[in-house]
Amino acid sequence: MSGSTGMFHIVSAVIAASGVAKLISPDAFVGICRVLHIPMARFAARLVGVTELAVGVWAVLVGGRVAGGVVAVAYLVFAVMVMAARRAGAPSCGCFGAVPAPPGMTHAVVDLASATVAVVAAASGNVTGLPDTLRLQPAFGVPYLLAVVTGVALVIAIDTVGADLVAALTLHREPLHT
Repeated sequence: MSGSTGMFHIVSAVIAASGVAKLISPDAFVGICRVLHIPMARFAARLVGVTELAVGVWAVLVGGRVAGGVVAVAYLVFAVMVMAARRAGAPSCGCFGAVPAPPGMTHAVVDLASATVAVVAAASGNVTGLPDTLRLQPAFGVPYLLAVVTGVALVIAIDTVGADLVAALTLHREPLHT
């Protein structure tokens, strides 16, 4: 297991979670596609969700160069969509279904960082799938799985409330007195 395996599992699982959100609540994704003049029906949005779920689960379970490349491309597409949604003034990118995800620089940076993790995974070629990774872990892999779930929750939190947090911190920052 390489050092980037855990991070790769996290960014891949975030794609799967995004897919599940679109399956449950496709309307936000349909809405952002309309704002961007991309024809999208609810059924098609759900197909995007199925695709994301399949890619995320496959990448977590298999790992390796190809999965790393596919995940990297997915995150680059996400970053482009987020920036397009930002330019259009959309309140959410629709990434996580009914949960608002402001399309701002914070979200785009997370997408680009996730793409970088996937590129490193693809380049190293030794990112293992979850079954092989768990065989190498103590305590039946429970601590590892908890770390991955925590990482997924943190990435989603940054994507959904991170921009608001950054804005709040910026607004309340007092100038240094010299």
